[in-house]
Amino acid sequence: MRLMPIITFIKDGVAELTHVGPAESLTGVPEDILLPAAYVHPAVDKARENGMLGMNVSQEQDTQFAVLIVARNINVASGIEELEDMRDKIKTALIGQQPTANHSPIEFVGGQIADVDSQRIIWRDIYQTMDLLRA
Repeated sequence: MRLMPIITFIKDGVAELTHVGPAESLTGVPEDILLPAAYVHPAVDKARENGMLGMNVSQEQDTQFAVLIVARNINVASGIEELEDMRDKIKTALIGQQPTANHSPIEFVGGQIADVDSQRIIWRDIYQTMDLLRA
């Protein structure tokens, strides 16, 4: 799945983010990045069984991608609120969008903490869309 439409939806929908781009690493977020920031990476592709007989192929492919949200870990309510605000705004920017004409609208799957230290918290939200593969 191409990530640029996803990155564009987030950039256009969440002005408060200082950076939105592809994840360069699934474990490392630059230490000097201004916060809050978001990074997008592919997560899982899973194809369903072929719905055609013979040599033809028609499969639905569920594609999941993740958004890493990096926010300040201030150890006060405002730090948690920044993370939750960014999560809500990113969800609003993504849910219902179609990355291409062949994809179904984006749906939210779930999220979990990816990393935390004394300065920042990194949260990973997972989204999915479906594409139709034909040959």
